[in-house]
Amino acid sequence: MKANALLTKKLLPEAMEYLKKHIRFQVAGTDNYPTKKEIISGIKDKQGLVSLLVDQIDKEVIDAAPDLKIIANCAVGYNNIDVSYAASKGITVTNTPGVLTDTTADLTWALILSVARKIPQADRFTRQKKYKNWELDLFLGKDLKGAQAIPELLPHIPDHSLYLFHELIHHILSIDLTQRLSVLEYQPEPFPARYTDIRLSGLSRSIDFTPHNSDRNGFF
Repeated sequence: MKANALLTKKLLPEAMEYLKKHIRFQVAGTDNYPTKKEIISGIKDKQGLVSLLVDQIDKEVIDAAPDLKIIANCAVGYNNIDVSYAASKGITVTNTPGVLTDTTADLTWALILSVARKIPQADRFTRQKKYKNWELDLFLGKDLKGAQAIPELLPHIPDHSLYLFHELIHHILSIDLTQRLSVLEYQPEPFPARYTDIRLSGLSRSIDFTPHNSDRNGFF
């Protein structure tokens, strides 16, 4: 018989499909995150708990599930779980380390470029229809080449997290942005000989970002 688990909230579709093949489960929260009372009510007969970082899984919650064998935290951290108490009861606690390293690096570079090139200010300016004429110094911004930056959060990071923070910074700085995307060159018809088998309509399903494709992710 498949193990029975409680999910505090629906996961991404591919994760939900995977779980359907391997376990039986109930979802505690649908539109909103479940309250502690709802988690306790739903976990009583479960062997597993899939929690999120917003769920406080403390002694009271753990004690409500006498058959609980595993708490799978869908998060890089696990400070929302009383790990010591779970371990004392023989309950395995897992997390998802490293899954957001690239994502965080991407967002960090997005923020750096936004600040350097004043993208938010230029976006608001344009949307408010304030643009009249091209100006030499209009939202000119600053080149990244040769610029220096220091993480302002450094003094506020606990000592036990500094190693992970430095690892993340190293990852961010080691990224070669030219290697992050597979760029496909496209030229309108008539195609040169080397493009005879390429048609934009056939490629659109595999393209994530294009200035002409406004219905994919709302990107442009």
